[in-house]
Amino acid sequence: MSEPRGWCAQFPSVWADQMWGLDDVDDENPSGRRALVAAGIRICDSCPLRFRCLADAIVTHERYGIRGGLRRMPRVRLASAARAAGVDLSGVRASQNLESWLRANPGMIGLVRDAESKDRAYRRHNQQRREARRERREAGRAQSVAESATQGTLDAGDGVSDAWV
Repeated sequence: MSEPRGWCAQFPSVWADQMWGLDDVDDENPSGRRALVAAGIRICDSCPLRFRCLADAIVTHERYGIRGGLRRMPRVRLASAARAAGVDLSGVRASQNLESWLRANPGMIGLVRDAESKDRAYRRHNQQRREARRERREAGRAQSVAESATQGTLDAGDGVSDAWV
């Protein structure tokens, strides 16, 4: 009997790479990529092998892509939560132990996903604040240079006009 395959295995590899592949792919169409990734996550959410896929990705420390509907950082958070709950993530039964825990605690997936979403929003907000501060500093420097140049011109002009008096 063959091993059951997840729903992601039914997609052409070009699509699968965009939907579940590397997280940091440079793309000419980022909004299209986001839509494909969101669709991939929704497909994972309803796949019958979701818990197995997610458990395997966590136990094998998969660093890239979406597995079981989660990116890498939410998987790391989920592993920490499982360890804190006493799940043994080492040894030959680690994947089965984690899969059983995930089936018993499916709400944990939503919690780590929400936490990661909040962290991303926080990082985005801080990045925007840093960029705004940098722009204000640069504008202030440009204004100082302009004022210095204007002041220097006025001083030179004053000296010239005094010579004619």
